[in-house]
Amino acid sequence: MEKVLLNGTPGIRKPDLDTALKIAVYEFGSIFKCLVYARNVSETKAAYLVEAKVAMSDTLNALRLVCELKDWDFKEVIALGEERYLDRVREIESWYLPGGKYAEDK
Repeated sequence: MEKVLLNGTPGIRKPDLDTALKIAVYEFGSIFKCLVYARNVSETKAAYLVEAKVAMSDTLNALRLVCELKDWDFKEVIALGEERYLDRVREIESWYLPGGKYAEDK
């Protein structure tokens, strides 16, 4: 994947790994805050859900920058995450199949 975020404008300070990680953590906290507020403050729920979605995209952008700084292919990292997610879903589903640890046939 092309290094979009590091192509930068001349004269602008290049991002560093620590800053990118701090931004990702901050944005992740924003997601959490917005989802908690959306659950607890019904009159502004829709606005908080939109803000949570924006914070999610900002988190992904910060993580994309981390990938660029580490010379990792962002699409490859996303594909790895999807693979691990599906493996976990299959594992949890198997728990409820006959013979699984939470199956009703016990």
